Amino acid sequence: MPKDLAVAEMSEEVQRACAEAVSGLSDPTIRYRSAWSPYRTRTSLINEAKACVQSKWDAVVEAERKAEEERRRAEEQRRAEEEAARGTVSQQNARAKAAEYLDFTAFSRSGLIDQLEYEGFSEGDAAFGIDALNVDWNEQAARMAAKYLDFTAFSRSGLIEQLVYEGFTQEQAEYGVSTTGL
Repeated sequence: MPKDLAVAEMSEEVQRACAEAVSGLSDPTIRYRSAWSPYRTRTSLINEAKACVQSKWDAVVEAERKAEEERRRAEEQRRAEEEAARGTVSQQNARAKAAEYLDFTAFSRSGLIDQLEYEGFSEGDAAFGIDALNVDWNEQAARMAAKYLDFTAFSRSGLIEQLVYEGFTQEQAEYGVSTTGL
């Protein structure tokens, strides 16, 4: 919380007392108080001004403390979110293994999950690891379509059917085949 807001949030009573105390210090009509006089002494006005300044200072210190606490809480939240984004050790390993497979050959999302499950990863860890890579599945379908055509001939519909069988969506398969010129 900014300091100005902390001071603005002080009670009206404190603000009024501060204003009276400070204005009283510069009032030339102040008379010294005697046993019978209703006037306040200069010392009492100074003490009131000191109390006012102290209350404002306390409000500023409290505002700074709250702001620091909020900043610390926000930093802890950011760290927790980063930790969650990195995932568990198993999820991190699934991500690394998925990246290795994708460097080597093309996969559909479901095919890669199946492969990681075969490697011993849970379905959840495999899915987390794959999704953390932000894979372009259209590009993977195009790579797989090109790879199939490197070793055998296909019709357009046959290659689309094969890519769907491999786990690509109909749209991904059609895109992949269209990049081959079929």
